Amino acid sequence: MTAPSAGGSIGLIRKAVKAQIETNLNRETTVYAYGQAEQAYPCIEILPAQGEAVGYFKTFGDGGLGDLRLDLHIYTTAADPVSAQIALDDYLSIGGDNQSSVVDAILVDRTLGGVVEDCVPLVAIYGPLGANPATAVIPLQIIFRKDARA
Repeated sequence: MTAPSAGGSIGLIRKAVKAQIETNLNRETTVYAYGQAEQAYPCIEILPAQGEAVGYFKTFGDGGLGDLRLDLHIYTTAADPVSAQIALDDYLSIGGDNQSSVVDAILVDRTLGGVVEDCVPLVAIYGPLGANPATAVIPLQIIFRKDARA
């Protein structure tokens, strides 16, 4: 049985993204549905995109669609910046049976258990090179149905 649609509930969609990553990422990683003042590394924070994050009227009418942009902020740390970047590369890789791929964890079920119509990772944006923790952002494009189905 699939989960009911979240409608336009950003909070429910964030929690579905968190659950999807936790379920399908085979690597010790703390996943936060909301930004934290202090993080336990390695971690992923799910934050709204800067700028236009929510489009309420992708389509009009009953059962219309909206779109949401959430950013996955990934933080890794290690004894040195190069090792932190190597760990980050592992999170950002795709395919090849990589159990640490955040992208693959999302693509296992693009509906996030039936909560949304579609969820797609768009790109990987690396933070400053040589930083420790190493950081990257993966923007997600999420399409949701505005009416919550039971």
